[in-house]
Amino acid sequence: MNKTIRFKVFQRDGFICQYCGQKPPKVVLEVDHIIPKSKKGKDDIDNLIASCFDCNRGKGNKELTDVPEGFKSKLEEIKERKKQLKEFYKYQEEIEIHNNAKMAEIACYWQDLWDGQYELSIRGEASVKRFFNDFGKE
Repeated sequence: MNKTIRFKVFQRDGFICQYCGQKPPKVVLEVDHIIPKSKKGKDDIDNLIASCFDCNRGKGNKELTDVPEGFKSKLEEIKERKKQLKEFYKYQEEIEIHNNAKMAEIACYWQDLWDGQYELSIRGEASVKRFFNDFGKE
């Protein structure tokens, strides 16, 4: 198993043993296979869990029948964060679409104001966007 995967497992699990809750420097963390390699377990991140030396040795090559509570709650928290981020990005995209529509409206107004002789430049658009941020679009 490479160091990158090990670090991702530790990071995902909050650098805490998912069996007993202890953390460094009190204990040395290792990566444990939920389904042991001796029983066809893979080095896939979903089959790995942060474990202290003592817990990992105590579990040995037995399969877990129950996922540790700390691991379950972390997994649920990650799923919820992912869902929230997805909604946040969707919201940002909607704002961007609205802003672009308003910008097109203003660009048309600008052209009409000058009988089509002048277009709103990139610098002008940047100024309008700053104005949007400060005072709102309407």
